[in-house]
Amino acid sequence: RAFYLPGVAPRTFRYGDKVELKVNKLTSVHTQIPYDYYSLKFCRPRGGIKQATENLGEFLSGDLIENSPYHLFMEQDQFCKVLCQVDLTKSDVAALKTIIREEYHHNWIIDNLPAASIVDSEQYIITAYAGGFPVGYQDHKASYLFNHVNIIVEYHPLDDGSRVVGFYVEPFTVKHKFANDAKWDGSGEAPPLSTCDKSGPMVYEAIAAKQDVQTGPVIFTYDVLWRASNVKWASRWDIYLSMDNAVPDKVHWFSIVNSLLIVLFLTVMVAMIMVRNLHRDIVRYNRVLSDEEKAEDREESGWKLVHADVFRPPDKLPMLFCVCVGT
Repeated sequence: RAFYLPGVAPRTFRYGDKVELKVNKLTSVHTQIPYDYYSLKFCRPRGGIKQATENLGEFLSGDLIENSPYHLFMEQDQFCKVLCQVDLTKSDVAALKTIIREEYHHNWIIDNLPAASIVDSEQYIITAYAGGFPVGYQDHKASYLFNHVNIIVEYHPLDDGSRVVGFYVEPFTVKHKFANDAKWDGSGEAPPLSTCDKSGPMVYEAIAAKQDVQTGPVIFTYDVLWRASNVKWASRWDIYLSMDNAVPDKVHWFSIVNSLLIVLFLTVMVAMIMVRNLHRDIVRYNRVLSDEEKAEDREESGWKLVHADVFRPPDKLPMLFCVCVGT
């Protein structure tokens, strides 16, 4: 996301400091219509939704960056954290199925750095550095919701703390269940889950059943993993710009030459139009006047009449207004 200002001052976090995770609007490559993140049945922060202060690039791009209920603490791994439990109604299911069918993506931000997406499946593992990560996916059977995420944050250690230099999200769809069929009303600490292991992060092989989009309760969970990195803060955008070396680091001569040719063509075309329209007046103005024309003191005609009309003073309005309008 190139609109984030790269000149923002770096922020240093100490061990245990809270690292805020922010959410942006849901977007899709198949449509230009974005969705407000909290317009769908996602977990909301307990203190209320608060809009973040945006820089000029984010404001011009129409972003809506808000806080989130995720709690991250510097260099502290967390596993099988229950975020919330929501009850999906028929209208919620219909909205989520539409969002998933049109391939809408989450856009999360940590320390002004957008989340890269790690998609893990039976056939492949893909890391994408643009467009966020999907809300869910569908196959010929049903639509599935990504209700668990592995949040992977890379940091560069310093003498007085650490700086965030990488941010990845690995989504999973897991049909969670509380141990011993326990119930939870959302207040207090959540009961332990029988479908999640607190000793380590979620892996694809550990999923017994997927969370399909249907009416009823859905449990959202997350893991947080911190990884030390040799990447410095000033270079943390390099992998986004090169898409992990997927985009060759070459001068785009074709684009440069193409742009120059278009500018040259348009310049010549505009010049030809102007010369063609003004040719008759230019010839008339430049030719030698005859004695009769000198005697008649012929009036100016054509495009030269403009200079006599633009700064003609009005009868009642001041001259300053005339000059401003003319200019």
